[in-house]
Amino acid sequence: QLYHNGSNSYISNRGAGALVIEATTGEGGIILTQNGSVALKHDNSLKLETSNDGIEVDGDILVTMANNYSFWVDKSGNKVRLGDNIKLEVGNTGDLQIYHDGSVNIIDSASANLEIRHGSEKLAAFAQDGQAELYHDGTKKFETTSGGAKVFGDLVVDGNLTNEDVTTISSVGIITAQAGINVSGGNINLGDSANTSNHRIFMGADNDMFMYHNGTHGVITNTPG
Repeated sequence: QLYHNGSNSYISNRGAGALVIEATTGEGGIILTQNGSVALKHDNSLKLETSNDGIEVDGDILVTMANNYSFWVDKSGNKVRLGDNIKLEVGNTGDLQIYHDGSVNIIDSASANLEIRHGSEKLAAFAQDGQAELYHDGTKKFETTSGGAKVFGDLVVDGNLTNEDVTTISSVGIITAQAGINVSGGNINLGDSANTSNHRIFMGADNDMFMYHNGTHGVITNTPG
């Protein structure tokens, strides 16, 4: 029946079966099932259908956001794509945000600390205005501090570990100071010290005693005191 009740217009199926609205003969566009689903088709192919739990979609979903940014569910590509600056927000107030701003991939823990876990096992933790931590098998092994970093356990270096102001420690234990000290094979090697205070070994609170090689002779000097 097709009628108007004075307030609204109705298309009412009072007989058996579903109500089918066709785009052309044999091509159902909208199918309304009594006490059941509402189905939408495209070119006679089902694309969206309501169910007792919500809706089911067969195909892609494209949502155009502000500034022409898009959210796209790609059925054939088995992926969900978010355009630049479209954020995936988690939490009641968007506490965790994941997005790409056009240049950089960003994980933003906007209002809380961030942890990366495997089940209940912590892998990494990041505190706002504080430390970053790395774990091995649930045990903390590395932590940044306001003054640098801490290592909990052994530190194995494959290559050179360099402090630009003091020394370089190679992976095989050779220590070379920027001023010319070399530690290798259990020996401490200093260069010649001629008319200079470099390449010397000093002892005492006021450097009262020191020894060096002047290029010709070994010299041990004890200052008065």
